Amino acid sequence: MDASIEKYLQKYAEPEVLKRKKIGHFQQVIVIPSYDEKADFLKSLFTNIPASTRTKTLAIVVVNVPDDLHPNSSPYKSTHALLKSCCEPNCLIIDRVSKPIPRKMGVGLARKIGADVALAYIRDGLISTPIIYTTDADAELPKDYFLSNTQRDIGAWLYPFKHQSKDNTLENHAICYELHMRWYVDGLRRANSYYAHHTLGSTIAINAKTYADVRGYPKRNAGEDFYLLNKIAKTAPIHRRRSSPLVLEARASTRVPFGTGPAILNMPENHEDYTSYNPKVFEALALALKHVSDPNTQISLPISNALETLNFTQKCRDLNTKQRHQWFDGLKTLRFVHAMQEHYPDIPLLPMLRTKYDLPKSDLRTLLAYQRNDENAHLIDLNKRQLSSL
Repeated sequence: MDASIEKYLQKYAEPEVLKRKKIGHFQQVIVIPSYDEKADFLKSLFTNIPASTRTKTLAIVVVNVPDDLHPNSSPYKSTHALLKSCCEPNCLIIDRVSKPIPRKMGVGLARKIGADVALAYIRDGLISTPIIYTTDADAELPKDYFLSNTQRDIGAWLYPFKHQSKDNTLENHAICYELHMRWYVDGLRRANSYYAHHTLGSTIAINAKTYADVRGYPKRNAGEDFYLLNKIAKTAPIHRRRSSPLVLEARASTRVPFGTGPAILNMPENHEDYTSYNPKVFEALALALKHVSDPNTQISLPISNALETLNFTQKCRDLNTKQRHQWFDGLKTLRFVHAMQEHYPDIPLLPMLRTKYDLPKSDLRTLLAYQRNDENAHLIDLNKRQLSSL
């Protein structure tokens, strides 16, 4: 087994690795954090997966609560009940209800615990496929979810996704937020960023060696997926899959400080009022990235000031091109975008998309279909454009 995996398990893995249960042999492993979820969520998760595949799949479920949750609260009771009611075959429960997770570490620590245990089983030769699949309890996996052929040099795989709900209002809110997320990633693509990918925890599979190389999931209550992929993009290719989409349940939530749940909760009733990034922000980003590639490229004062605020100093300019783009990573990209928002305020998203696609009277679902098609049309180019190849 790779030395980096052994080093990670010895130095950086969570204590649950040492207490892991004995298991049989499986083809693949998937990790799911679970907090205040339905007892039968695994049935929904695997509903499209053939029985022959399901029997070869180990599901590691990290049942957890935050340490500031009162034991008499409804979320605590429902999560505690899951420890006994989750009795699906080939399901390994890790109990972090008895030992609650620190609030600030949240879902990041829950994912890390499960992924660390999965990595140990891979190291032990008990999981054939050296990939850590990760998703959430509100997801429904497509029938072609598990990879049949894998390239060893790929660091992570990202799956297509869509939001659904039996509640039409919630689904429309989720679609509106999805339009916003896709607009951001498309803006990064048009600016030639090396970090133009979605960062949804439900949609990620990670090469076991790469997981060890980047020292696992960050222990954060939100954004753990963003920070993990930010590290992976600097070391190995990120491959966007052209498979059937994962179906994600559209639901309002406050369990994390930002992301899909809070966005749905705070969505304006009139979607025409929902704003997103001004296109000029991404035009500025494109110029900034040209300057990062070639510091002799002329840039405007606002762009120069934003780069100075991010500490793009002479020391950075003396780095080689790859190192400069490793420095100007996904986080600095986001901070640069926020700085440009002060110069180019957000504008209504739906009219902006209707103009882009020349669809003056289109509704949410039509716009989303065009966005997805647009994204799919650039998958090959996006998969070729990797920072690790510089």
